[in-house]
Amino acid sequence: MFNIKNINKRIRDLVMGKIPEKFTSKWYGAENMYGELQAERMMPLFEEPMSTENLMDRLAEICKECYFFYPALLELGLLMIGTGDDLNGKKKMDKGLEYMLQYSDEEKIEDEGDIFLDNLIKFLRYDLAKEYAFQLIEKYPDVSIFYDTLSQCEAILGNEKEAIETIDKAIELKPESHHYHSNKGWYYLIFGNLDEAEKSLNQSLKLNKTNEITKGNIEVLNYLRKHGGNFVDFLLRPVDHELIRKYEEADENEGQDDYEDDISKLSRLYAQYNHDRMEALKLVLSSRETHVTPRLAYIIETLKLFLDFVDKQSLDYFLFDDVNYIQEDFLDIMYMFIVKFKDVDADLINDIYDGLTIFYSFLREREIVTNEEYQALIDTMNNEKKGIISKMKHYNKARSNPDITEEDMSALREELFDFDDFSMFF
Repeated sequence: MFNIKNINKRIRDLVMGKIPEKFTSKWYGAENMYGELQAERMMPLFEEPMSTENLMDRLAEICKECYFFYPALLELGLLMIGTGDDLNGKKKMDKGLEYMLQYSDEEKIEDEGDIFLDNLIKFLRYDLAKEYAFQLIEKYPDVSIFYDTLSQCEAILGNEKEAIETIDKAIELKPESHHYHSNKGWYYLIFGNLDEAEKSLNQSLKLNKTNEITKGNIEVLNYLRKHGGNFVDFLLRPVDHELIRKYEEADENEGQDDYEDDISKLSRLYAQYNHDRMEALKLVLSSRETHVTPRLAYIIETLKLFLDFVDKQSLDYFLFDDVNYIQEDFLDIMYMFIVKFKDVDADLINDIYDGLTIFYSFLREREIVTNEEYQALIDTMNNEKKGIISKMKHYNKARSNPDITEEDMSALREELFDFDDFSMFF
């Protein structure tokens, strides 16, 4: 589900100089196996993409071939943590980082360490990225990117003082980096310190006038100047229905170019609201250094897939806030989802249920949806779950039968789902 960057950026001669000669054949063997695995993942040809379970099995085989081949150890540990096995996953990553620090070439440690920490952040494990960033800094105290990543972890985990002190160290090591100054401004936005945010963002612009991230954060700053609050408040800002109506009432007679421009702006506006809601969810849930939600990144990724599907199948633009749309058409949406995606199983449906529950509970806490709207959705989901899973299993069994005709499948869809127009999927 995740596009994990590969860590195997080796300069063989330098690496082999650090590994005892009697072990070099094991490293070469593991390296070849790992290279073959990456090639299969990048070019699956006519086969289905490799499942997470199969990928983990292959990585485990590589680790057996060479116990200190840290690229496979780190990736295997990351996948274990992503699938909820924190205990064993952390053990793998602990050993992987130990071997990275022992065997990696110093010219490559910055890239390898950055990729490792970045992958943890993609899995929303800021708590672990923080821990490992400290270890990297302990051995390589002059690598600025490690302080930058550590400062991001501190900011997301709610530690303002530590975040600012750490990004200042990164800036001290690399004062010409507009990226670091921009990040410092973003941290101040997270904590609602608008005056300091403005100073850092302006400094970033002095160093790079074209950086889009800095420009975007200045737009956030300007919004918060008018409305108050912090970065999460901006992400959860009220929908501007007046602006939406303006774009929706675009007149085709006003000129084709102007009309198409308004429609494009409307599409981008909806997409931005939906994106920002998801970012707010990730930021708030990731801020818990303890009581981490197991498999959070997978659940949110599945939720995003599901809500994007709803958006594409809706007859009008769809705001993720619209819990009533989900609740009222829940059965039809789930049936269409089952027909569209061949890999739907009970686990995926459970992830959809968990994601919807987490997301709309979050919006309820922020008073974007009401208690009544949230409860109506939960009641509908619970009442329909058994039937959805039963029909999914029936349909999947028929779908996997190579002898069944499309005419038979069409009849089965109408029988199971009471919905005969699935032509959009075929």
